[in-house]
Amino acid sequence: MTKLKLTDEVVAHIVQLLQIGLLEGTDISDHFRRIELSSDEDGMLYLTEEYEKTFQESLEKMKEFIEEQKGE
Repeated sequence: MTKLKLTDEVVAHIVQLLQIGLLEGTDISDHFRRIELSSDEDGMLYLTEEYEKTFQESLEKMKEFIEEQKGE
């Protein structure tokens, strides 16, 4: 059996998801289910590029929404 380990990037992302869940008041398990990981030959787990791109786009939309709400 291959042992798998999370990279620091993945751990930091999980923390970020926890923070977003707390700010939004949403169920964080839904955020966790969306995470996509890939592994290397050493068993290290990384966020996939596609997931990172989608997540960043989602954050930008959230920021835009917040800015719009401030202006009203």
